Amino acid sequence: MGTFSQPLMICNGLPKEREFVTKVNFPAHIMCGSGHVVGKRLIEYTPFNDTQNSKVGLLVECGQHWASDTGVVALDTALHFLEPAKWLTLIL
Repeated sequence: MGTFSQPLMICNGLPKEREFVTKVNFPAHIMCGSGHVVGKRLIEYTPFNDTQNSKVGLLVECGQHWASDTGVVALDTALHFLEPAKWLTLIL
């Protein structure tokens, strides 16, 4: 991110995405909506924006790349993601 803001997760707002981000529950701020001034984001392409499958794409803005807290937010987000994605049971 070019300017300071709180970390946030971005999704298109489809029901499957809203359900998943509720389970991830990190970071605290969630933004739903499509469109970006530069063009489509990866999460806006098929299969993620297809309501006929369960695949979900999420974008997390962890902070400014040079800020020390950004790495902590990235790791915390990854750890919060493991349980709802059913990866934690595969690892253990």
